[in-house]
Amino acid sequence: MGADVAEGLLKDAVGVQFQKAGHAPTFASSAMQAAFNLANAAGAYLGGLAIAAGFGLTSPNLVGATLVASGFAVAAASWAADRRRGTDRAASTVVRTAEAAAGRQHTAVARTD
Repeated sequence: MGADVAEGLLKDAVGVQFQKAGHAPTFASSAMQAAFNLANAAGAYLGGLAIAAGFGLTSPNLVGATLVASGFAVAAASWAADRRRGTDRAASTVVRTAEAAAGRQHTAVARTD
């Protein structure tokens, strides 16, 4: 069941990154993967520092919780910034994509006539 929940969350995360990317979805995808890898390495490093500092073997749990809280803070700030702009780039991207698809389809129909 946990794998199904994680899969559902990851599908939503990937969909949002492509919607927000505009004209550079592959760049957004690679940037998200790089950020994920960087955060993974930073978490392991900081957890190791906590152990080396003598806080005990359970101290990486607190480090991880702190990193998760900071991630939620960044996500909330990003969400608030999107709401302040008052534009929904995802919706406008979908409309532009639909218009472009309709234009290509119309052109193809015009060529066959």
